Amino acid sequence: MKTMIVDTASSAASVALFDHKTLIGEFLLNTPNTHSQKLMPLVESILEMLHLKIRDLDLIIACEGPGSFTGVRIGLSTVKAFAQPYNIPLITETSLTMLAAPFKYYNGIIVPIIDAKRGEVYFGEMEWQEGQFIKHREDVEALSELLERLMQSYPKKPILLVGDATEIYKEIIDSHMQNHPEMNVQLADENENIPKASHLGFLIGTDRAHLTYHDVKANYMRKSQAERDLNARRSNAF
Repeated sequence: MKTMIVDTASSAASVALFDHKTLIGEFLLNTPNTHSQKLMPLVESILEMLHLKIRDLDLIIACEGPGSFTGVRIGLSTVKAFAQPYNIPLITETSLTMLAAPFKYYNGIIVPIIDAKRGEVYFGEMEWQEGQFIKHREDVEALSELLERLMQSYPKKPILLVGDATEIYKEIIDSHMQNHPEMNVQLADENENIPKASHLGFLIGTDRAHLTYHDVKANYMRKSQAERDLNARRSNAF
């Protein structure tokens, strides 16, 4: 069983290929180039090096967001185009899960945080329990409010923050930790903040329902800034 996993929700783009549950190849580019420039060369290169074609795939897993609106659209449009002619089943999962999933042996709450601009973050509250990945919550919230709520919700558990927002809002996090030394917060290493397609490999062989290309939808969690500005202008007009 061959599975391809694609992620374009952040500035990084990555493609991974699995044979059953074994990772056999992964390409990642964490560069400013647009995903329209990066994604197809990555896909073509990894397939060529592994002597595979799209029709050989048994499953495609894609990151549905949140993150870059344009990046998410490019990634999902691409995998839908791959799946349609060969009726390849699809699974989608959030970019927050992708960031949290590799910390299988972390004994605490994993909180992926992605910059949503203006002091807000897309976040998740997740953990591994006896080999099972558990999602408690995913949403968008002001980082300062999130940190306060985490302190109240998980007073006795260590908390790991991972994602680009740990670097972008480091001053807010440091200030909160100084004011609340009783809170057991750890920050992931810089390279662990880069999402990788292979992190969703744990979904292979699970009972997750498969989708057709018709069913695949982006998960933006909120409207784009352009849409919010337009709605605000419309409201102000009345």
